[in-house]
Amino acid sequence: MKIALSGAQGVGKTTILNKMIEDPYFKNYEIRKEAMRNLVKEFNIGINKLGNNESQLLIANAHYQNTFKGPQFITDRGLLDCFVFTTRMFQDKQIDQWVYDYNLQLLKSKADEYDFVFYFPPEFDLVDDNFRSLDKNYQTELHELFETIIDKLKLKHIRYITGTIEERYNKIKTIIRNNKDKNLFLKNNFNYNNRNRNSLFRSNNKFFNNKINNLFLKCKIGIYYN
Repeated sequence: MKIALSGAQGVGKTTILNKMIEDPYFKNYEIRKEAMRNLVKEFNIGINKLGNNESQLLIANAHYQNTFKGPQFITDRGLLDCFVFTTRMFQDKQIDQWVYDYNLQLLKSKADEYDFVFYFPPEFDLVDDNFRSLDKNYQTELHELFETIIDKLKLKHIRYITGTIEERYNKIKTIIRNNKDKNLFLKNNFNYNNRNRNSLFRSNNKFFNNKINNLFLKCKIGIYYN
């Protein structure tokens, strides 16, 4: 299962990821935390209001590569987030049209690779972590842009998650668990139907073979000869 946690800055994504890391339920998931922060450190790129063509290409390609991970991973942000920030930068003339188009095509081509994108609307006060923007207006504008893009592109795998950190975490876990149960039911039902089809085929095949053998015997003894 491929999962992304999405939303503007300071909405609790990293806190949720930390809880997942500590939870044995998610022990078989590859959890990719702070990918964007690592890119900033490695390539000395700007983000948000300091972003440019290079930053958005590097971040987009990192999220694109994540879609090939598997079979189970959870990532802090995804292609949706990258395109939202890219769109905002394009509106502010920080990046070129072709970079905007490139990010849009990546999102469109890979949106269905995610089983779930859990979107967190702003509900908490912004906390300074020496990295994120503390501009509340900027956060609100990004949130509105998220909702516009989700609606415009008709993205199917979005789940809005609200409430306290604990409430959000429990909602996410319930959705994932229910989806696993559903998939297990469908898999078992598929195997059961396949067994029935194979059994029916064997029965029909046996009946058909008997008819052929009887016809052969009748021909052999001359019943069908003039």
